[in-house]
Amino acid sequence: MIKTPTFALNPVVAVIIATAVLYAARQALIPLALAVLLGFALSPLVDLLERSRIPRAPAVWLSILFAAAVSSSFVWFCLTQLVELTGELPSYTVNLERKISDIGGPIGDAVHRFQSFYSRLKSRADKGEAVGGEPVQVEVVGDVIEPVEFIQRAIQPIVNPLLTAALVVVFAIFILFYRRNLRDRLVRLIAGRHLGLTTLALDETAERVSKFLLAQLLVCTLYGAGVAAGLYFLSVPKALLFGLITIPLRFVPYIGAWLSAVPPILLSIGVSPGWGVPLAVIALFVLLEFVISNFVEPIIYGATTGLHPLAVLFSAVFWTWLWGGLGLMIATPLTVCLAVIGRYVPSLHWLALLLGDEPPLADYEMLYQRLLAEDHADVEKLVEKYSRGEDTSIIYDRLLIPAALTALEEYEHDGLEDATLHSIFRSFRSIASEFKLVKSKSGIELVALEEDGRLLASIIAKGIEGDNVTVIHGSDQLGAAMQSDVKARLIVLGQYRRELIGPLKAHSANRNAPLILYLPGKKLSHLRRYLSAESRFVVASNCSEVKHHLFPHDSTHSSEAA
Repeated sequence: MIKTPTFALNPVVAVIIATAVLYAARQALIPLALAVLLGFALSPLVDLLERSRIPRAPAVWLSILFAAAVSSSFVWFCLTQLVELTGELPSYTVNLERKISDIGGPIGDAVHRFQSFYSRLKSRADKGEAVGGEPVQVEVVGDVIEPVEFIQRAIQPIVNPLLTAALVVVFAIFILFYRRNLRDRLVRLIAGRHLGLTTLALDETAERVSKFLLAQLLVCTLYGAGVAAGLYFLSVPKALLFGLITIPLRFVPYIGAWLSAVPPILLSIGVSPGWGVPLAVIALFVLLEFVISNFVEPIIYGATTGLHPLAVLFSAVFWTWLWGGLGLMIATPLTVCLAVIGRYVPSLHWLALLLGDEPPLADYEMLYQRLLAEDHADVEKLVEKYSRGEDTSIIYDRLLIPAALTALEEYEHDGLEDATLHSIFRSFRSIASEFKLVKSKSGIELVALEEDGRLLASIIAKGIEGDNVTVIHGSDQLGAAMQSDVKARLIVLGQYRRELIGPLKAHSANRNAPLILYLPGKKLSHLRRYLSAESRFVVASNCSEVKHHLFPHDSTHSSEAA
């Protein structure tokens, strides 16, 4: 087998190329994307019928016929109701004109001027006069339009939408018929050696999109039912029609619900004698939107999308710019697909980072970053989140210890100065003192050594009892701080101090527990060589060795700390 060369594109270049392809091929990709989403929406119904021992072909056709029957009934009912409403509109003209005449202030003046201007234009047009008062000579140029040409011009605006809808239905039928075969082909195409990972990615994408579409349909239906019921009790005509129209419009993110509110508000102005009903209709839509967005959607949606709110807003703008109104309607499902793919494809992990709702930093990384930024308010909130339970030892095991190892790793690579590391460990002591932390389940202790305001060393010990954070002023207190019986003790030496070697040797001679000495940096290489000859010392030169010695049998804790 010939090995093909592999290369990785810069994410910015990849986005530009993908955007150009999506825009250039939009005429073909829009029907395909709609068909895929329709297939995701109908696949649970097909699965339900297949589990009822109905073969796949009848199950697919029954699902398609059911969707077609519901859609055609919906459209037919709305059209008949709209025809009836247009016939009733002239009866509301007098009431609407009276309300316009009652409007005062600058808005009323502008409305009156526009109304009088429109009336003058209409009267002159009826008399066949131009604006200057001269008669308008009308001349018919060209041949008389034949009936066939007239019909062609009449149906031309709806030909493209009808063809797009037909393509969507045909694509959806084939996707539902061959969805397992298509999935296998996609797995073989993109999996390589990661067959299981690719299968999980495709399955999670299909599951998330299907659940989201069904959840969105349920939310929009509840919203439409609330609109219909509210308008009915407010005595607004055609309440059921406006409730049904609200359902598809609310699929459009951000603006759909408010677009659906315009017709009933205008109609309520025309049918009601005062302004109470129109204001009540406005209040109805505001109240419904508040209740649905803040209480109903979090319960129904849950974690179905896995998208950050800003990602949803950005996707709406991006897909609208790329594919127009249809792009706005399908923006969220398409972005869900991209976010899931980013979770499983390492080269596209930046998609999951930008679009997903998972925290970009682990809690201990967030604690370390906030300490560096001196954001004490966020530090307090983060620690309080872990201190709400009775067992506060998790503050050490999940926050302080991993954050300390992260700080030491950056210190090891000259990313931190002595003063910064010193400040971070003092913050650990303040946290332990403020929240009265006594013992860690993992038996790890933090000790910061100071002399003349400079950090000498930091000790992380395993299996120690008592206070978990101790500050030692001067090397003479080092021996007293290391009297507890432990399984192992790690000393992180930030800079060389000759006076520390004596207490360290005395401690290792009097204790059976090994003494792990961590000496980062090239300046301490001679000291590492010297101490490595001492059998009582275990010398670690990087944080990976530190974690190995601290957690030899605890891979979970070690990886979490990493």
